[in-house]
Amino acid sequence: MSLKSLRRTAAITIVVATLVCAGNEAQAQFKKMFTYIPSEANAIIALDIDALEASPLAIQEKWREQRQRNLQNESGAYGQNVSRVLTGAAVKPLHLESERELTILELKQAPNMTKVADFLGSNVDEIEGHAAVETKGDSYVVRIGEKLAGILHPADRQQVARWLRRRTTTRHNEYLEKAIGRLKNKTQLVAALVMKDVTTASRMRVLIADHEAFEKRQKDVDPVAELLASVEGISFDVQVDKAAAATLRVDFGQSAGILADYKDFMLDILADLGISVNDFKDWNARVSGQSWILQGKLSRQTIDRLMSFADTKFDSKMMGDSSKYPGGEQPEDESAKAARLALSYFHDTEEIIAKVGDYKGANYNMYAIWFRRQAEALEDMPTLGVDKELVDFARNVASSLRNTAASLRKGTSRKVLQQTSVNLSRGGSYGGFYGGTRWGGYGYYRGGGVYNPNAEAAGRARRGTQKRMIGVQQRSQAASDVFSTMDAVSEELAALRGKMTDKYEVQF
Repeated sequence: MSLKSLRRTAAITIVVATLVCAGNEAQAQFKKMFTYIPSEANAIIALDIDALEASPLAIQEKWREQRQRNLQNESGAYGQNVSRVLTGAAVKPLHLESERELTILELKQAPNMTKVADFLGSNVDEIEGHAAVETKGDSYVVRIGEKLAGILHPADRQQVARWLRRRTTTRHNEYLEKAIGRLKNKTQLVAALVMKDVTTASRMRVLIADHEAFEKRQKDVDPVAELLASVEGISFDVQVDKAAAATLRVDFGQSAGILADYKDFMLDILADLGISVNDFKDWNARVSGQSWILQGKLSRQTIDRLMSFADTKFDSKMMGDSSKYPGGEQPEDESAKAARLALSYFHDTEEIIAKVGDYKGANYNMYAIWFRRQAEALEDMPTLGVDKELVDFARNVASSLRNTAASLRKGTSRKVLQQTSVNLSRGGSYGGFYGGTRWGGYGYYRGGGVYNPNAEAAGRARRGTQKRMIGVQQRSQAASDVFSTMDAVSEELAALRGKMTDKYEVQF
């Protein structure tokens, strides 16, 4: 799933969390939180923050301290007050797009809804006997227990009321329930997606018949197609101890034995769904009963990417365009303020473009999903008081990314893009360690935005030379769309940097 749900609601999490101040045993608490997830949800993401930050790796790398600093930077408050997070969403399985999301937060102290409303410039409402606050980020925050709060997106008062009334009669999906049950010991994150009834054997037969895996095994096409059509769900469990590891499971309604020798094929199937990281190729694949299982260690890049989906987007999600842009608490004149807003907006835009350029996907579908997510990130940035030319540029880039994503969706090659790098970043993939972006929602991932001129100079020198395709069998129109989009963005970004530097007499 896109994990867009975590990105979208994490900002509200910070407000509620920083205005409150421990939880019970993890599995029991998650099961309690799960009772609030609506029956129409077919995907969940559960994160045990307390357990994660107590792991040896987190202690060694000071994840808790990093989150504390980022909470302070983003919301003006200090602390870490969310113990556990569970998000449920109604997702389109073949596109990993969520239509409606609900996040349940376990807090360390009862939320003060009056303070939440005051902070957001909103009012406390009462819905079905529960205190609720509508945010300017198109969400509702609802107190649902002594130390529990719910965040519903998009904001729809009728839906909130229906959800609160139905909670006691909700019947939950068994597949998601089993996934929740795995949150124990050293498993701190679980994601699961229900796939039952998503396709048919005849459709799968057409899709896989020409795959290279069956070039000399045509007799396997029919039984593999039947097996794929029986898919029950996909889940992803993360275990962090002294190192980080994960288990990906694809569960079927019949024996998965025939897939024992089809690792590369299964990786292609997952990639077509937008589920792929570079680590997968080095992981061990095996079959156990009705499940195909992939296990291995997580690289630093993959850990960062997993958490990046929880990027906070604090101001836009909580306050809309009425919020102040982060930074600068001292009194300043109008020209200095305009320069500060322009510089911050430009660097945030550049960070998002860097994420587009640094991305390495397995196929056109993955690029389409990633491009669309970054288009949303550009559109979500606060614009109050920001130079119109900068805002227009960001919106034009977002439009180009959306158009390219649409074009990629129409691609017909099974493996159009295996690896692409159009690096436009100032600091590379690990720039976040030095003030870029690293670690995601609930305090993670958002760095301080410190500008690194040396990294920028290196990035400018590399621009246009780091585009490459590795192992591409068909250079389709999709690949051309990716390159032409990023070429144009690169040229326009460089020109805009010079123009803004001259205009504000500040180095952009």
